[in-house]
Formats: sequence, structure tokens, C-alpha cells
Amino acid sequence: MGNNPVIKTGDQITLQSENMFDSYLWSDESTSMEITVQPTQSSWYSLTVDSSGCLGIDSIYVVLGVIPYDAITPNDDGMNDYWQILDIDNYPAAIVKIFNRWGEIVHETVGGDAYNAWDGRYEDKDLPVGTYYYVIDLNNNEEPQTGPITIIR
Repeated sequence: MGNNPVIKTGDQITLQSENMFDSYLWSDESTSMEITVQPTQSSWYSLTVDSSGCLGIDSIYVVLGVIPYDAITPNDDGMNDYWQILDIDNYPAAIVKIFNRWGEIVHETVGGDAYNAWDGRYEDKDLPVGTYYYVIDLNNNEEPQTGPITIIR
């Protein structure tokens, strides 16, 4: 069913089989090719399919978390000048760190109302164009979310 998708609190997601089979059975007892779910916490969903007597099973973990932008263009034009993380305001205990390619922290902040969006600077100097890496620990007993963020000028 693919990679583990990340959705925000209150969002729905449709899970579906990518192939045609004779029958479908989801972990919630649904028997259609697809289901729409609105989890209140990160959850596993499994699908058992039957094709001419051959059974197959697959599962997917839907992560309830935040959705960070993957790039910023800090050129003071008012568009994408700051790194936004959708739904970070719902996680006041979150810790957000951004690292350069040598593993040095170039920005650190917390979630909730105190979130301080990154502007592509470190120690009051513009950082060079390139890829940086983030770790977002929501402090909710889930694995931290990680990934790249690119500065484009």
C-alpha cells in the first residue's frame, strides 16, 4: 500500500488497494477496495485480499503528525521566506531541530504558539543554498519525523 503517510489532526485519508482482487477485508471489517479513515492517533491498517483462492496481506501505518514544507526561498518577497510546519501549533511540547550537512544544529525551536519559523539564517548570517535536515520530535511517544529541507535563493 506504499509508504507510511503523515496526516494532520482532524484530517481524513483514503486507503486503497492498487490492484483488482476478488475480495477485500480491511482490519476494520470493511470489504470494499478502499476505506476512508480519520484516526485520532497513529494507527496500523491491514488489508487481506483474495484472488482465485490465493490470499495476500498488506498493512500501512498512518502517522498522525505534522507536515513540514520541504523548501524555503528566503529572499524577503513574502513567499516561502520562512519554514512552515503545518499543525505544529497542536504540539506545544515538540522540539524542532535543523542540521547542516556536518550535523551542526543551525536552528532549534519548540512547537505550539512558541514555534519560531526558520528563515534560512544562522547566527544572523544567510546560510548557503543547499539541503539541510530536520528532526521534529513531537514528544508524543512516536518516532521523530525527519527529512530534508532545501534553501533556494
